[in-house]
Amino acid sequence: MSSSESRERVLDVAEKLFSTYGYATVKLKDIAKALGMRQASLYYHAPGGKEELYLEVMRRNMQRHRQGLEEAIAQADDWQSQLQAVAYWFLSQPPMDFTRMIHSDLRAVHPEHAQHLIHITYEAVLQPIEQIFERCQAAGDIRAVDIKLLTGAFLSLIQAVHSVPQQWTNRSKEEMADEVLDILLHGLTA
Repeated sequence: MSSSESRERVLDVAEKLFSTYGYATVKLKDIAKALGMRQASLYYHAPGGKEELYLEVMRRNMQRHRQGLEEAIAQADDWQSQLQAVAYWFLSQPPMDFTRMIHSDLRAVHPEHAQHLIHITYEAVLQPIEQIFERCQAAGDIRAVDIKLLTGAFLSLIQAVHSVPQQWTNRSKEEMADEVLDILLHGLTA
């Protein structure tokens, strides 16, 4: 296995553990154990330790999200199809626990790193959605609302679909996302 393949494997395993358990909970020894290597060997890939590894995982994760969202949005014809494409993209990815990230993970890293992660997360995840809503608002397709609040609500509702146990429903995650979008776009009134 080449050095770059080894690094990608380390990042893949670290990402899975960080996204499942959170930065504060995961230890380097957990990552090393999952990889079947000694903890000291991880410092070859991340000389700065766990925080450096987490930052690299998050950078890579946000690059993937930004690219995936941009491609999904570009392939959709209208703004409603763009929102559906965004929803489906998020459902094709592991869930993102933004609450844990804000209230736990970011508090456990250096403040400068936390600010950097907030910035890249905003640019990769929130900004593409905000831009859809801003274009809609400018065109008069949606009423004047707080775009940041609307974006956060949209993202939270779509991320919540990940948490619905399959035994509670006979619908796919995409079908549930379509219903969430319908409620968001048309309301609850009959």
